[in-house]
Amino acid sequence: TGNTTPMDVQKAFDRYAAIDDIASISGKDLDVVKNGDKVVVSFGYEKRIPLVGPASLLLDYKGSSRR
Repeated sequence: TGNTTPMDVQKAFDRYAAIDDIASISGKDLDVVKNGDKVVVSFGYEKRIPLVGPASLLLDYKGSSRR
């Protein structure tokens, strides 16, 4: 908030992801916008899990800090 830029949020996420070994999403995948003095962060990504042969399970993840 305040003077926080979208790039600040993305870099902070990348530092957090490096510590917690998060590889499925990175800071550049975050949609970060300022809404007045608040920062709103949204994300969306897919994870494909191979099952048997050509079959796989596709999971869609989406979220936002917007309330």
